[in-house]
Amino acid sequence: MTLDDWQAIGIICGALLALLTLVGVLYRKVIRPVFRSMKLAARLLEQLVGDPDDGIPSLMERLAHFDAQQGELARKLDAHLEWHANPGGRPAKATVPRPNGPAPGRR
Repeated sequence: MTLDDWQAIGIICGALLALLTLVGVLYRKVIRPVFRSMKLAARLLEQLVGDPDDGIPSLMERLAHFDAQQGELARKLDAHLEWHANPGGRPAKATVPRPNGPAPGRR
């Protein structure tokens, strides 16, 4: 083999390495983000629309369920606050004012 043959082989190998590098960079910088975006878009669409076959409720169904829970929690909170205003059905004790000075037992 002559020097020209080795130069031709070197040029071909260099071109193949450049092509593989270009394909790898395109895959990493373009193809992977596109597929990731498509996957996220599909997930977002599934959450918005829902999938009755898999038992995934739509966004509107989730909001309706959340509103129902909020109403129930608000009623429980109102009842709890009412109990604190009048615990055990008896009137609340009046607070006894303490005189100024140190607390008893402290020196």
